[in-house]
Amino acid sequence: MMVEELLEEWTVHYLGGMGLRLYRVELEEGGARFILGWRGEEMVEVRYSPVDEETMARLEVIYVPGRLPRGVEEGLFRAMRVLLPPRGKIGHRMEVKELEEHLKRGIPLALTPWGLLVWLAGGRRLTWTEDAVWGEVPLKKDVGEEELGEMIEFVEAYRESRDPYVVSALDRWETIEWELG
Repeated sequence: MMVEELLEEWTVHYLGGMGLRLYRVELEEGGARFILGWRGEEMVEVRYSPVDEETMARLEVIYVPGRLPRGVEEGLFRAMRVLLPPRGKIGHRMEVKELEEHLKRGIPLALTPWGLLVWLAGGRRLTWTEDAVWGEVPLKKDVGEEELGEMIEFVEAYRESRDPYVVSALDRWETIEWELG
């Protein structure tokens, strides 16, 4: 199944079950945007876009927290898990309560194949979960070799020092690239 087809199925079946409706699909530069809404208003955007030939494509779910009913917002988090690689650990389980403080500040969030991204004010940082364990590495606007290297170094150091369940980031990178293109 193509990534675009997977995303369309996800938006219709999972988000549609919560009352969100898919308004339109826009194809752009090899990627796609899925615009969803709640009661006639556009409120959620699912974005799939290539970064470059050497870097895996970016997959994001973006919306402004606090505008959706609480049950729908929490359901959105649960539905996000469907898009995560089943063999990966990072971001495999999300703790909604741990995200609430970020969301209350009205910060748009984005989901990528590595896990959950929260764009923090005053600079961009990648925040991911490994079974509710949080880590952060610097992240510029576009994910490149340098940022990926920093993430890999962080994850590998974390794996060696604290958590036996964090598998090799390089292995996961290959898995995700194979699964999501």
